[in-house]
Amino acid sequence: MEEKNVKERPSMLPDLALFLLRLSAAAMLIAYHGFGKISGAYANLVHGHNWGFTGFVASLGFPLARLLAVCAALAEVVGGVLLAAGLWTRYASPLVAFTMMVAVYYHISTGTGFELAGLYFLIALTFVFVHPGRISLDALIFDRAKQSAASAAEVMRNA
Repeated sequence: MEEKNVKERPSMLPDLALFLLRLSAAAMLIAYHGFGKISGAYANLVHGHNWGFTGFVASLGFPLARLLAVCAALAEVVGGVLLAAGLWTRYASPLVAFTMMVAVYYHISTGTGFELAGLYFLIALTFVFVHPGRISLDALIFDRAKQSAASAAEVMRNA
């Protein structure tokens, strides 16, 4: 029997799991937390409506409460969208993680349930250290660019 030198493709299951983790966490973060904050920020900044989240941020002792409240809203929505798409994941996930770290601290210090904020924090922290997987825009754009650069370097070496 002739043995073939066939290279097996790695399983896509880990990449599918990373994709589902990114997508589900980001969708819940945006839908249940970020959308309300970003709507409030818009109403406050554009129409001058009162935004309770600014007062909440100020009550935590942070200076520049309005700016930080807008940053938290943007981190949850824009960071969530980037995390879901797997685009610029290494930059988006620390923003989400930091925002969720503040939420975890608040919930622990007040004795309220911190579990959901803790899960968001851990998921975002995961993607600080782990590639978002092959089912991501990072893989599609940047891994292809690396392959093109490697191919061009190979052509130059052989020229």
